[in-house]
Amino acid sequence: MDSHVCSTFRFMFSDRNTESDFIFLCHGNRIHLTVTAEALQRSPSVQSRYLHFLKVAEEYELDGLTVEDFYDWILEGCAQEFHRLPPNAPEHPTLEDFFHSPTWYYELSASEDDKFVLAKVDGSEDFIPPGSELSDELFAPWASFAPSQVHIVCDLPEMALAKTPKKVGTSEDKIHYFKLFDRSDAMMARRELEKYSQIEKAKLDGLPISRLNGIVRDPGGTFHGLLLTYIDADAQTLLCAVNEDTSNLLRQRWSDQVSSALKHLHEAGIVWGDAKPDNVLIDSQDDAWLIDFGGGYTEGWVDKELAETMEGDLQGLARIKEYIFEVFEE
Repeated sequence: MDSHVCSTFRFMFSDRNTESDFIFLCHGNRIHLTVTAEALQRSPSVQSRYLHFLKVAEEYELDGLTVEDFYDWILEGCAQEFHRLPPNAPEHPTLEDFFHSPTWYYELSASEDDKFVLAKVDGSEDFIPPGSELSDELFAPWASFAPSQVHIVCDLPEMALAKTPKKVGTSEDKIHYFKLFDRSDAMMARRELEKYSQIEKAKLDGLPISRLNGIVRDPGGTFHGLLLTYIDADAQTLLCAVNEDTSNLLRQRWSDQVSSALKHLHEAGIVWGDAKPDNVLIDSQDDAWLIDFGGGYTEGWVDKELAETMEGDLQGLARIKEYIFEVFEE
């Protein structure tokens, strides 16, 4: 199935049984698919592959397979049925359209000839849009926008609801990066809002870091996400940007930019947090930007006991520099 037409929005499974639930976005529709090993028993080969993929999901990567391969396997087997759904393509799509896309429910089984069999079922519950309930005082410094006020920026309107929106605009015709928060992300959202408040007060003008421009909240007060600096980077992180053809001059440029940005943050008393190459964007002008102030740590880049500290940031910086200069050296 064309990945530009359908994507995986959410995947849930339990290690206590063999049930899993997928939510796909396809042609502007939201598709909730439930799968169990028991329902696949008519095809031992399909059942066996499904159970193996559940193990992959537990480890994220196993035997050369990742959870992304799991998604692709399910989508490819369901493509014909999903393509039959009536497309939902508003002329001027907004986040309101995304949150309230038509939702379809299916259960998956298998036939004796090893093919997927989809059965459409009545939804057991309405889809609840992602969001959290947070204290109003956390949002006070920034403008709030209702989902209906935030339009999705996409060259092809029919593709706007095929993936979680990232590039969006407000009624003031400003472009932002939209960072969506789920109901389980309340603590991370609170931490990130507090960090952006520190950055705002520090007046770090000109520093190549992500900044908060606004908040997306519905009229009832539910917080859906952040409107951040839109960095023209085509989703290219430092992790992907460095390769064997990267010049020493460019490597030094990125190392210096990351070091300088972190130095200025620390001088303002601000901790970056999850320091790693994935949290450095390389823009279209080959400049490095620090992003993601949600905190936490990533194994291999910052030690757990140093998480959320300046010492941890410096450890992450040293390892980022090592990655920049040594990863592709013979």
